[in-house]
Amino acid sequence: MKFIAEVGSNHNQKLGRCFSFIEKAKELGCWGIKFQSFTANQLWTKPETIAKMSHWELPTGFIPSIYKYCKDIGIKVGFSVFNKDSIEWLNNYTDFFKIGSYEILCIDMIKQCYNTEKPLFISTGLISLHELFLLLDYIDADWRKRPENITVYHCNSNYPATPENCNLYRINALRATIPEQIGWSDHSREPGVIYQAVVNGARAIEFHLDLDGKGFEYSIGHCWLPKEIKTVMINVDTMERCKGASAHFVIDKKLLKMRTNPVTMKRNY
Repeated sequence: MKFIAEVGSNHNQKLGRCFSFIEKAKELGCWGIKFQSFTANQLWTKPETIAKMSHWELPTGFIPSIYKYCKDIGIKVGFSVFNKDSIEWLNNYTDFFKIGSYEILCIDMIKQCYNTEKPLFISTGLISLHELFLLLDYIDADWRKRPENITVYHCNSNYPATPENCNLYRINALRATIPEQIGWSDHSREPGVIYQAVVNGARAIEFHLDLDGKGFEYSIGHCWLPKEIKTVMINVDTMERCKGASAHFVIDKKLLKMRTNPVTMKRNY
């Protein structure tokens, strides 16, 4: 199971805080950590939105230091991309790419990420299954080449997402129809949602993390605090360890000798 901590804009444009996120994700046992690499005036059109989101940008100058620090402590780092012109440069400083639900129509950008041969995570909260099949075929028509490099996230793209609207049955539908690894990108902050996603077959869980409730995004309601998600991760590990590898049940031979004798109606101990 891969847990990936999404920092979003909770870094508050402070490099030291970025390092603290990396340390915390490693401490939690995450496989990876992810940041968003957007430029407000390239992504939005309304002046008021640009003015707000410019304060939420990850400064580009932070990225080489973030990459080096992740390498130093041994955790994968990835970036959500929003502009295909940034991919070539980002490819020097990332272990994987992420495509968010709102960028799902940017098929040339998605294919460019795929062509780097880095792992690619794709959120599908704003795309139909039919459209997803067309997208995957556009990326690479040879489905036998794709599964190792692509993880398809089911998600609900509301922030926050209510459990009733998460529709986790779709994970089963994805698993039944495409060979890619299937995951869950969580916006719910509900333990039961993550547990059900795992039961339905999600093999990667992305969750939004905040360190202390002071991140720019925390008040929206979709970000986990470290103690909250740690409990969930421990429980998922228990779920993984207890489910077994096959339907064959191995009985402890020592206990067979302790069964009640049907003749004497006694136990021989």
